[in-house]
Amino acid sequence: MTNLLISICIPAYNAAVFIEDTLQSVKNQTYINWELIVVEDGSDDGTISIVEKFDKRVDQKVVYYKNKENIGLSATRNIAAFKSKGAWIAFVDSDDIWHPNHLESLFKTARQNINCDFIHSGFNFFDEDYKQPFYEQNLSEKVLNSFPISLYTGEYRIQPSSIMVSQKLYIAVNGFDENYRSIEDLNFYFRSCEKGFKFAFTGLNTCHYRRNIKGLTSHSLNMAFYSAKAYTETLNWKDIPQKIKLTKIADLWLSTARLARSSNPVLAKEAIKKAIQHRVNIYILAFMFLIYFKIPLKKIKA
Repeated sequence: MTNLLISICIPAYNAAVFIEDTLQSVKNQTYINWELIVVEDGSDDGTISIVEKFDKRVDQKVVYYKNKENIGLSATRNIAAFKSKGAWIAFVDSDDIWHPNHLESLFKTARQNINCDFIHSGFNFFDEDYKQPFYEQNLSEKVLNSFPISLYTGEYRIQPSSIMVSQKLYIAVNGFDENYRSIEDLNFYFRSCEKGFKFAFTGLNTCHYRRNIKGLTSHSLNMAFYSAKAYTETLNWKDIPQKIKLTKIADLWLSTARLARSSNPVLAKEAIKKAIQHRVNIYILAFMFLIYFKIPLKKIKA
């Protein structure tokens, strides 16, 4: 395996505040055989001028596209990826940063694991303002050895900006599911596993994930709903014990019902029904009673 072209895909929405740092981290890569594809998702905050200036500073190919209207993260990533020319596709969000040897370590791991089509690094979280890491990922041998069950249970965590996948994998799973407005990354990982693609971990935390409190990760109900949806779609995944699947799915629909109870009673009722379809226990039944009889939680506590 020679130094194959890696296509770097950046989805951008109101990205001008942070994308310059992200682009600089791309320029700093020790692996230099890459192309960059930036797709701006309907925003108009000056991102294009930052990308154009960056294009003049590097020898590699830089391509910019703009969606006429906002179509979401999944669809925007897919536009970038399906326009890519590389044998491998690496993703980085417009506010995250790579360590200089990120691509090199991904490609080295791919060369050492020729049967793997999904390569990822570890990551750390850094503060939105101060760029100071406050969490370092540590995947233990136990967690690594219990994959994919550990991925399913949430012990094995992967950040979208840490991954590199083969064109073969991306085409086989048809990219990110555009019906997802959150948790699209986990759904992508699950479908890749279910298709039989192998994962490999570099062992290095070369992805720096920015904690942006204004981002999608702050939308708790959205995350709960799409998490429940993603896990429900894994019911036929043979590598995961049925008991683990049913428990996880029921718990996620219960969480959705709790979060939706005040703001979206219709969704809360649908969610609690789905929880009961997968598992019945006293907590789920009690919350169903609260929803259907509209009993205030304060009364119950009293």
